[in-house]
Amino acid sequence: MKRIKGFLLSLGVATGAGGIFLGVSALVISKTGNLPHGSVLGLVVTLSACLAVFLGGLSASLFTKEKGVLLGGACGLFFVCFIALISLTFSEVQFTVSGGTRLAAIFLSGCIGGILGVNRKGKVKF
Repeated sequence: MKRIKGFLLSLGVATGAGGIFLGVSALVISKTGNLPHGSVLGLVVTLSACLAVFLGGLSASLFTKEKGVLLGGACGLFFVCFIALISLTFSEVQFTVSGGTRLAAIFLSGCIGGILGVNRKGKVKF
């Protein structure tokens, strides 16, 4: 039961953080008036997703204090599957190598967040 709560917490934190990161990025882009072209926009979105999933894996492992790779990886895998499903539903573009590496980076950031959360020695003060 504790792992399920941790997983749901990680999804909530990752979704909230992703919305905040993407919202701030959109606000900065709209205020500057320069829409980034090409790979810069993809990089901003990928970094936002990686940070969000990292925080999700970190929060889950701090909550449960065990199985950090499993919980962080599950959070990352959920988001990778969600992104792939949305991408395939609304776009007819096939996955490329760069798209696969972006999805792998999102998954691995969740695993790294889970590992760091479990191996944390002291309490986290926010």
